[in-house]
Amino acid sequence: MFRSVLLGVMLVACLAACGGSGGGDPAAYDFAWFVGVQPGEANDSYVAKADLSPVQLPDCAAGSDMEFPWLSRDGRSIALVGCWARGSTDDDGEYSVVVIRSGTEREIRFPASVVSWVGSSGRIVLGDNEGNVAVADTTQSAPPKMLAKVKGEIHSLDVDPAGRWVALVHGGSENYQSNVFAPRGASVSIISIADGKTSDVNVAGDPSAVAWAPDGSSLAVENPKKWLLVDRQSAETTAEVVRPNKGGRPCFLAGITVRGILGWCSADGEIVTVRENGQPQVLAKPEGVRPFAGSVSVAVDNVKQ
Repeated sequence: MFRSVLLGVMLVACLAACGGSGGGDPAAYDFAWFVGVQPGEANDSYVAKADLSPVQLPDCAAGSDMEFPWLSRDGRSIALVGCWARGSTDDDGEYSVVVIRSGTEREIRFPASVVSWVGSSGRIVLGDNEGNVAVADTTQSAPPKMLAKVKGEIHSLDVDPAGRWVALVHGGSENYQSNVFAPRGASVSIISIADGKTSDVNVAGDPSAVAWAPDGSSLAVENPKKWLLVDRQSAETTAEVVRPNKGGRPCFLAGITVRGILGWCSADGEIVTVRENGQPQVLAKPEGVRPFAGSVSVAVDNVKQ
């Protein structure tokens, strides 16, 4: 459940040969990770536990550039976004999602730009730039199943902790406010994972990202200036905080815990917690992140403060 600065999804065709400090064996990544990081340099993605010591992820495919790791809530599943499909090149531009989970790896043929894990079930929800939403079971070899189609590009996507609904921000037109992309006129929708039924959530402002609260009763919704807490059933805003601003840019929504909203501040690479008083507290600072580049995914169930 993470607001990426760019894209996301992975392919581990070269796990056996790519090396890195994590090794070539998928079992080397079978831990409860705290963060997944793309520091802004090609092929430098890594995962880390609470001590933030980086364990480099393998280059997911020959010719791929920057792969973005997306973690499950418990940190035990990784999905790399931004990989060429097996056998594909930049000429045909075909992407895949590759996942590392329970000591195994699998390529999922779907051009996802955003993903979110469905609890610890091994299923993953995939969204693309055409508004397609699909579900894949990474424990099976079957292709992804279409769940729904929404209007416009999907900018952000998050599955609730119980695995019942997926919330997403989609559509709108390109728009930059305060040096940050905020799609003008974008919509927030909630889709039932059981049957694909879609309902819209009327949210003020120009939403750009969403994240579910731990109990699934509300959503954090990001707009250019604030993070809003929105009730799932009534769509009423129950609380709001000003987005922290560092280096002239607001921090990005990275999730919610029982202790507050998580933000990822690209100017200095910090992950912060924002409580009701609106004052950010530094939670962690992953290594090697270039200012205004890369992305961070946080396993929200592993946040201890």
